[in-house]
Amino acid sequence: MKIFISCSTSFYNKIPHIKEELEQKGYEVILPCSYENPNAEEEAWEEGHETHAKVVREFFRQSEEKVKSVDALLCLNFDKVKNCTIYPNYIGGAVYTELYEAFRNEKKIFLYHDIPEGILFDEISGFDVVVINEDLNKLFSILDNHKKSKELSFGKFNPPVSVKSVSGFDEPSNSYRRYVEYQKDCSAGGRVRAAEHRTTGPISDK
Repeated sequence: MKIFISCSTSFYNKIPHIKEELEQKGYEVILPCSYENPNAEEEAWEEGHETHAKVVREFFRQSEEKVKSVDALLCLNFDKVKNCTIYPNYIGGAVYTELYEAFRNEKKIFLYHDIPEGILFDEISGFDVVVINEDLNKLFSILDNHKKSKELSFGKFNPPVSVKSVSGFDEPSNSYRRYVEYQKDCSAGGRVRAAEHRTTGPISDK
Protein backbone atom coordinates (compact mmCIF):
# COMPACT_ATOMS: atom_id res chain seq x y z
CA MET A 1 0.00 0.00 0.00
CA LYS A 2 1.06 3.59 -0.64
CA ILE A 3 1.06 6.44 1.87
CA PHE A 4 1.54 10.11 1.03
CA ILE A 5 3.23 12.18 3.75
CA SER A 6 1.90 15.72 3.91
CA CYS A 7 3.35 18.44 6.13
CA SER A 8 4.79 21.92 6.34
CA THR A 9 8.38 22.36 5.13
CA SER A 10 9.19 23.19 8.77
CA PHE A 11 8.68 19.52 9.61
CA TYR A 12 10.67 17.94 6.78
CA ASN A 13 13.36 17.01 9.29
CA LYS A 14 10.78 14.75 11.02
CA ILE A 15 10.08 12.73 7.88
CA PRO A 16 13.10 10.34 7.60
CA HIS A 17 12.43 8.49 10.86
CA ILE A 18 8.71 8.10 10.16
CA LYS A 19 9.38 7.14 6.55
CA GLU A 20 11.73 4.39 7.73
CA GLU A 21 9.11 2.96 10.10
CA LEU A 22 6.49 2.90 7.34
CA GLU A 23 8.84 1.22 4.88
CA GLN A 24 9.83 -1.41 7.44
CA LYS A 25 6.15 -2.40 7.50
CA GLY A 26 6.11 -2.73 3.73
CA TYR A 27 4.47 0.58 2.82
CA GLU A 28 5.59 2.65 -0.15
CA VAL A 29 6.06 6.24 0.96
CA ILE A 30 5.32 9.19 -1.32
CA LEU A 31 7.05 12.40 -0.19
CA PRO A 32 5.91 16.05 -0.35
CA CYS A 33 6.43 17.86 -3.64
CA SER A 34 9.18 20.19 -2.41
CA TYR A 35 10.92 17.65 -0.19
CA GLU A 36 14.07 17.63 -2.34
CA ASN A 37 14.14 21.45 -2.36
CA PRO A 38 12.38 22.92 0.72
CA ASN A 39 13.35 26.45 -0.36
CA ALA A 40 11.68 26.22 -3.76
CA GLU A 41 8.95 28.75 -2.95
CA GLU A 42 11.35 31.24 -1.37
CA GLU A 43 13.60 31.02 -4.42
CA ALA A 44 10.59 31.55 -6.68
CA TRP A 45 9.57 34.67 -4.70
CA GLU A 46 12.97 36.17 -5.45
CA GLU A 47 12.12 36.02 -9.15
CA GLY A 48 8.78 37.73 -8.67
CA HIS A 49 5.12 37.09 -7.98
CA GLU A 50 4.35 35.47 -11.34
CA THR A 51 7.18 32.96 -10.96
CA HIS A 52 6.08 32.12 -7.44
CA ALA A 53 2.46 31.66 -8.53
CA LYS A 54 3.59 29.35 -11.34
CA VAL A 55 5.58 27.19 -8.88
CA VAL A 56 2.63 26.99 -6.48
CA ARG A 57 0.29 25.93 -9.29
CA GLU A 58 2.70 23.18 -10.32
CA PHE A 59 2.93 21.94 -6.72
CA PHE A 60 -0.88 21.81 -6.56
CA ARG A 61 -1.00 19.69 -9.71
CA GLN A 62 1.71 17.36 -8.44
CA SER A 63 0.00 17.00 -5.08
CA GLU A 64 -3.29 16.14 -6.76
CA GLU A 65 -1.67 13.34 -8.75
CA LYS A 66 0.20 12.02 -5.72
CA VAL A 67 -2.95 11.89 -3.60
CA LYS A 68 -4.83 10.03 -6.31
CA SER A 69 -2.07 7.41 -6.53
CA VAL A 70 -2.01 6.43 -2.84
CA ASP A 71 -4.19 4.53 -0.37
CA ALA A 72 -3.80 6.94 2.53
CA LEU A 73 -2.45 10.32 3.59
CA LEU A 74 -0.44 10.89 6.77
CA CYS A 75 -0.32 14.51 7.91
CA LEU A 76 2.56 15.40 10.22
CA ASN A 77 1.20 18.32 12.22
CA PHE A 78 3.76 19.28 14.88
CA ASP A 79 3.98 22.57 16.78
CA LYS A 80 5.39 25.33 14.61
CA VAL A 81 7.33 28.30 16.00
CA LYS A 82 7.40 31.47 13.93
CA ASN A 83 8.32 34.98 15.05
CA CYS A 84 8.29 33.85 18.70
CA THR A 85 4.74 32.54 18.31
CA ILE A 86 3.81 28.87 18.76
CA TYR A 87 1.23 27.36 16.44
CA PRO A 88 0.15 24.02 17.99
CA ASN A 89 -0.36 21.05 15.63
CA TYR A 90 0.21 23.31 12.66
CA ILE A 91 -1.55 22.69 9.35
CA GLY A 92 -0.91 25.30 6.67
CA GLY A 93 -2.86 26.21 3.57
CA ALA A 94 -1.04 23.87 1.18
CA VAL A 95 -1.42 20.89 3.53
CA TYR A 96 -5.10 21.72 4.01
CA THR A 97 -5.66 21.49 0.25
CA GLU A 98 -3.99 18.05 0.25
CA LEU A 99 -6.27 16.92 3.07
CA TYR A 100 -9.26 18.09 1.07
CA GLU A 101 -7.99 16.32 -2.05
CA ALA A 102 -7.57 13.10 -0.06
CA PHE A 103 -11.10 13.42 1.33
CA ARG A 104 -12.51 14.12 -2.13
CA ASN A 105 -10.82 10.97 -3.47
CA GLU A 106 -11.98 8.84 -0.52
CA LYS A 107 -8.51 8.18 0.86
CA LYS A 108 -7.82 7.30 4.49
CA ILE A 109 -6.56 10.40 6.32
CA PHE A 110 -4.38 10.23 9.43
CA LEU A 111 -3.17 13.12 11.60
CA TYR A 112 -0.05 12.65 13.69
CA HIS A 113 -1.47 14.98 16.36
CA ASP A 114 -4.87 16.47 17.20
CA ILE A 115 -6.71 18.78 14.83
CA PRO A 116 -5.42 22.33 15.46
CA GLU A 117 -7.83 24.83 16.94
CA GLY A 118 -8.68 27.63 14.54
CA ILE A 119 -10.84 28.64 11.61
CA LEU A 120 -10.31 25.30 9.79
CA PHE A 121 -11.14 23.03 12.75
CA ASP A 122 -14.69 22.23 11.57
CA GLU A 123 -13.61 21.65 7.98
CA ILE A 124 -10.79 19.27 8.92
CA SER A 125 -13.11 17.45 11.32
CA GLY A 126 -15.46 16.93 8.40
CA PHE A 127 -12.75 15.06 6.48
CA ASP A 128 -13.26 12.09 8.81
CA VAL A 129 -9.62 12.11 9.90
CA VAL A 130 -8.07 9.62 12.32
CA VAL A 131 -5.79 11.12 14.97
CA ILE A 132 -3.06 8.61 15.86
CA ASN A 133 -1.17 10.73 18.45
CA GLU A 134 2.24 9.52 17.22
CA ASP A 135 1.15 5.87 17.37
CA LEU A 136 1.91 4.43 13.94
CA ASN A 137 0.67 1.03 15.09
CA LYS A 138 -2.83 2.51 15.05
CA LEU A 139 -2.34 3.48 11.40
CA PHE A 140 -0.97 0.02 10.56
CA SER A 141 -3.94 -1.71 12.21
CA ILE A 142 -6.56 0.42 10.43
CA LEU A 143 -4.96 0.09 6.99
CA ASP A 144 -4.44 -3.65 7.45
CA ASN A 145 -8.12 -4.13 8.31
CA HIS A 146 -9.11 -1.88 5.42
CA LYS A 147 -7.04 -3.96 3.00
CA LYS A 148 -8.51 -7.23 4.28
CA SER A 149 -12.04 -5.82 4.03
CA LYS A 150 -11.49 -4.86 0.39
CA GLU A 151 -10.09 -8.30 -0.41
CA LEU A 152 -13.03 -10.07 1.23
CA SER A 153 -15.56 -7.87 -0.54
CA PHE A 154 -13.97 -8.62 -3.90
CA GLY A 155 -13.80 -12.36 -3.18
CA LYS A 156 -17.50 -12.56 -2.36
CA PHE A 157 -18.61 -10.80 -5.54
CA ASN A 158 -20.78 -13.13 -7.66
CA PRO A 159 -22.25 -12.46 -11.11
CA PRO A 160 -25.99 -11.73 -11.22
CA VAL A 161 -28.13 -14.45 -12.79
CA SER A 162 -29.92 -14.11 -16.08
CA VAL A 163 -33.64 -13.47 -16.29
CA LYS A 164 -36.36 -14.79 -18.59
CA SER A 165 -37.48 -12.56 -21.40
CA VAL A 166 -41.07 -12.45 -22.59
CA SER A 167 -40.03 -14.73 -25.47
CA GLY A 168 -39.08 -17.46 -23.01
CA PHE A 169 -35.33 -17.36 -23.75
CA ASP A 170 -32.70 -16.58 -21.13
CA GLU A 171 -31.79 -12.93 -21.35
CA PRO A 172 -29.04 -11.25 -19.31
CA SER A 173 -30.27 -8.61 -16.89
CA ASN A 174 -28.80 -5.11 -16.85
CA SER A 175 -26.81 -6.01 -13.75
CA TYR A 176 -25.41 -9.05 -15.54
CA ARG A 177 -24.38 -6.90 -18.50
CA ARG A 178 -22.60 -4.56 -16.08
CA TYR A 179 -20.86 -7.57 -14.55
CA VAL A 180 -19.56 -8.67 -17.96
CA GLU A 181 -18.25 -5.17 -18.63
CA TYR A 182 -16.63 -5.24 -15.20
CA GLN A 183 -14.86 -8.48 -16.06
CA LYS A 184 -13.61 -6.98 -19.30
CA ASP A 185 -12.16 -3.99 -17.44
CA CYS A 186 -10.42 -6.26 -14.92
CA SER A 187 -8.85 -8.51 -17.54
CA ALA A 188 -5.46 -7.85 -19.11
CA GLY A 189 -6.72 -7.37 -22.65
CA GLY A 190 -10.46 -7.23 -22.09
CA ARG A 191 -10.67 -10.90 -23.15
CA VAL A 192 -12.17 -12.44 -20.04
CA ARG A 193 -15.64 -13.73 -20.76
CA ALA A 194 -18.30 -14.86 -18.32
CA ALA A 195 -19.86 -18.33 -18.59
CA GLU A 196 -21.93 -18.91 -21.71
CA HIS A 197 -25.53 -17.72 -21.59
CA ARG A 198 -28.22 -18.12 -24.21
CA THR A 199 -29.16 -14.63 -25.26
CA THR A 200 -31.30 -12.97 -27.87
CA GLY A 201 -28.18 -11.28 -29.22
CA PRO A 202 -24.48 -10.85 -28.41
CA ILE A 203 -23.25 -8.30 -25.91
CA SER A 204 -21.26 -5.86 -27.98
CA ASP A 205 -17.83 -4.60 -26.95
CA LYS A 206 -17.59 -0.96 -26.02
